[in-house]
Amino acid sequence: ASAALLKSRKQSQSKLDYSHIT
Repeated sequence: ASAALLKSRKQSQSKLDYSHIT
């Protein structure tokens, strides 16, 4: 895993979560 990826995920957690749920 990359730190950048984790950072982006944390910043856009809601967006990513919603996208993943769909």
